[in-house]
Amino acid sequence: SFPGHAEADAVRARLALLGIESVIQTITVDGRTFHRVRIGPIEDPVRLNNVRTRLRANKVEHLVVQVTE
Repeated sequence: SFPGHAEADAVRARLALLGIESVIQTITVDGRTFHRVRIGPIEDPVRLNNVRTRLRANKVEHLVVQVTE
């Protein structure tokens, strides 16, 4: 998450160069706005691990979050 949209957009562009599609999600927490760069959802564990490997190899910090509905 980034306080500035430009920072999130730069990460999104970097991911695109790695062939990883992402979106920017804007949220407000305690009156502060943040811009999250999100990938997925990725349901296939093999594909998830491949993406995580690419992120690590390119030194992109990331968290895996399980989404429940």
